[in-house]
This record gives sequence, structure tokens and C-alpha cells, in this order.
Amino acid sequence: MSLKRITVSFALLVFVVVPAHAGSWTSGKVKNPSGSLEYKLFVSSAYRKEKPVPLVLMLHGCTQTAEELAAISGFNELADKNSFLVAYPLQSVAANPLKCWNWFDPKHQSRDTGEPSLIAAVIQDIRASYNIDEQRMYAVGISAGGAMAVVMGTAYPELFAGLAVIAGTEYKAGSTVQDGLAAMKQGGPDPNRQGLLAFQAIQKSAAGSVTRLPLIAFQGTKDPYLNPVNADQLIAQWAQTHDYLDDDKDNDDYDKDKDDGLLKVDTKTSDSGICWFRCPICKREGFQSLSVIHIHAVIMRGV
Repeated sequence: MSLKRITVSFALLVFVVVPAHAGSWTSGKVKNPSGSLEYKLFVSSAYRKEKPVPLVLMLHGCTQTAEELAAISGFNELADKNSFLVAYPLQSVAANPLKCWNWFDPKHQSRDTGEPSLIAAVIQDIRASYNIDEQRMYAVGISAGGAMAVVMGTAYPELFAGLAVIAGTEYKAGSTVQDGLAAMKQGGPDPNRQGLLAFQAIQKSAAGSVTRLPLIAFQGTKDPYLNPVNADQLIAQWAQTHDYLDDDKDNDDYDKDKDDGLLKVDTKTSDSGICWFRCPICKREGFQSLSVIHIHAVIMRGV
């Protein structure tokens, strides 16, 4: 299966320095039979309740806080300039000692159960208080958050216009802690099989109403924590899922090479590769920064 690739080369790991912005933070908490989940929400200073705005769901990596993720990603600055909201669900130490999302646990891989149900509840809670454009809600995740973003896309596909995954894995790459660690080191199960499983989950969740869910994957080629093969598997899995969504069959009549809704970006760095960049080459490739809002013109075409 031939995959679309764009390679962006860098000599050093670059972090975004975020200037002051005028938007505001607010906090919330949701509860359901699966437990409770706190979240933080950044509201653009340009937000007006009369006009619906996009919502970006940001799923942090292990040990990260909302403030840390906001600082390195620059999303709050982008939100303030472009009038959208950014939600940061917060994993608790009680749920995971390292505050990782439990993407590898079957109890947290399906609709209406576990962490996916709580994260979906965060979205619903925000929609109840703010005027959100339901056609422009996106899930972005880094590391464990990236793996959970994939789970959210399959468990609640009707909620999202697209996914962005940074250093994440394919759908259900693990079903135990040991499986998850093994996938991080050497890759997960057969992407074609996982593509079918993702399709079945989407069909069950959305009752056939979803026929395409764009995804972009970022992966550092020198990432010491996650084998870069995981990004290849994620794209292959999602392409297979799109093939099934096209006509309910695995018949390859769906042209994966022409799918504008699938894109993989390799970031060559001297460090982990789990980072965010702003650079001239990004603009030449059609996006100003590696963020879901500025790249949505690339990954969301046709939505």
C-alpha cells in the first residue's frame, strides 16, 4: 500500500514560545457512571455567543498538564487569533499514576464506557454552555493522548471533523499494559485487521452515517519512546478503515493514494520528535504550523 508522505527535516528540537494572549481559562468537571473527569477550557477573547465557533479537543501525554501542553503547542494563541475554543481534559493520578490515558485497556477503548465516555461528556458539557460549530470539532492528541484520540475517533466519529495524532498508535494497538509497551517498541497488530475493527466500531457508533474521517499523523523519526513504524501502521489502518467505510467492503476500489484525508508527516529531530514546529517549509507545504487549525486546509479538504 503506497502512502502519502511529507518529510520535514530539522537539526534541533524546537519548542514554541507563546506570547501573551487575551483569552481566558475556565475549568469544569463531568461525571457519569464511569467516574469523573476535570478539564480546562481556553476561550478566545473574540468569542461571541451569537456566532458558532470551532472546538479543538487537546489530549495530553503522560505527566503533562493543560498549561504545559498549551505552552508547547501554541494552541491558545491560535485560538485567540482565530476565534475558537480549546478543551484540555485532565487525566487524574488516581486513574493512572503517570496521568497517561489508558488507551491500552479494553475498558477504555469503546463508546459509552470508561475514559472515552468521560471525554465525550466534556465535549457535551462545553456545547451546553457555548455556541460550538458542530461541524468543526477536532481531536488532537500527543503520545498516550494521540492513541486516545484514535479511540475517540472510532468511538464517537459523529463528533469530529478530523483527527491529528502526534506520536500515537493505530486503533487498539494493545489490550494490556504489556501489549501497549510492546506496540510502542515494535509496532502493533496487523493494520488491516485493526482497520476492520475500527470500521466496525465506527459503524456501531454512528449507524452508517460516517463515510470518512480525515486524519493526520506526526512522528519523530528519532523518537526514543515510540517506534516510528507506529505512524505507518496508523495511516495504513486508517486507510483500511476508509476502504471499508467507502462501500462496506475490503476490495481496494477505494483509491488510498488520492485520499486527501490521510497525511503522514515525519519530523527528523535530534531529540524525541514529540514536539511542535513552526518553520518556512511548513508554509510551502500548505500549513503555517503543525497545529490542527492551521493544517486543516490540508487534512480536512472535502469535509
